[in-house]
Amino acid sequence: MDIVHYNLTTTTKEGGVETFVWEISRHLARRGHRVTIIGGAGTISRCVPGVRVLRFPFVDRMRWRALRPLRRHVELTKLLERLSLLPGALPNLLAARPAIVHLHKPYDFVVAPCARLAGAKVIYHGHGEDFYPGDRLWTPMIDGWLSCSGYNAATVAARYGRQPEVVFNGFDPGLFHPRAPDAALRARWLRPDERAVVLIGRLQPWKGVQYAIAALAHLPARLRVRLLIGGAGTYRPALERLACELGVAERVTFLGAVPHALMPRLLALADVVVGASFASETFGMALCEALACQRPVVASDWAGFREVVIDGETGLVVPAQDPVALAQALARLLDDAALAQRLAANGRAHVTRLFTWEAVTARIERVYQRLAQHG
Repeated sequence: MDIVHYNLTTTTKEGGVETFVWEISRHLARRGHRVTIIGGAGTISRCVPGVRVLRFPFVDRMRWRALRPLRRHVELTKLLERLSLLPGALPNLLAARPAIVHLHKPYDFVVAPCARLAGAKVIYHGHGEDFYPGDRLWTPMIDGWLSCSGYNAATVAARYGRQPEVVFNGFDPGLFHPRAPDAALRARWLRPDERAVVLIGRLQPWKGVQYAIAALAHLPARLRVRLLIGGAGTYRPALERLACELGVAERVTFLGAVPHALMPRLLALADVVVGASFASETFGMALCEALACQRPVVASDWAGFREVVIDGETGLVVPAQDPVALAQALARLLDDAALAQRLAANGRAHVTRLFTWEAVTARIERVYQRLAQHG
């Protein structure tokens, strides 16, 4: 089957949606499908044998926001960014004559009518809440609806009046598994007596990194905690200022964007992994990968995390935007090695049972086949 995954940021950013596109494409190709990824002209790449990757120029959303009338229009500038990809991407998409076009953002709904005219079935796969005025007009052009979690499915259904099938995100068990810490990496990022709390995610306000930084101020000094933050984004200067204001800057290390292949080595250093999001998070792939590596996890009580982190069973859950509660949960795990090990082992069993890419790909493939055969 000829399949196109269409998502600008797959080749320009690191993140959960982007990982999904790379990994599902890799596994579909292994199953004999002819897969093309269409993305923006960026430098992000992964080894995906048998997958064709096409990159096209676009006008970045930040350049649109530099125009005074668009400065505060987040949704509109994201839409304009996506539309600017079309002149190069659309002719190549149509030339591929795919049976399936798989979209991952509502901003790309405009692709759907052209793809359908070319004989393709169009799937929208919900990974977030990137809604915008007028997006509902395109719903008749979408043939199949998927969501990465039950929470996201409810959000998509409320917005578009279509009930998506839930297909969870996944992880690569060949890459994410328990391993010994890398001594050289530990020496590079940690002092000998320090313990590592790791947070991985784009540096945007809703990821809650500010609350993880604030939690450091409430941790006992005896725990010797360093917060390692893996991710890039426009919120970094504000986070750096906050760390200075709270007097914890010496205990915070910003690692910048961490390549996906390096994530398991970073996670192996973690005494605890934190997810602190308080909006928009629809699954929590970084936490899934942490549990696959059998690391203890503390997550904010946000709907997108609940299918991965079950309080008292696969991790600890704390109120969102509450640095004191987060600090208490971190101290509990750092002080109780037996509890931390039990939760981490339960977490690995949980994600291995439900969230491997093989299982995810099998579900996706069944959806494709059903659409191709019956419409």
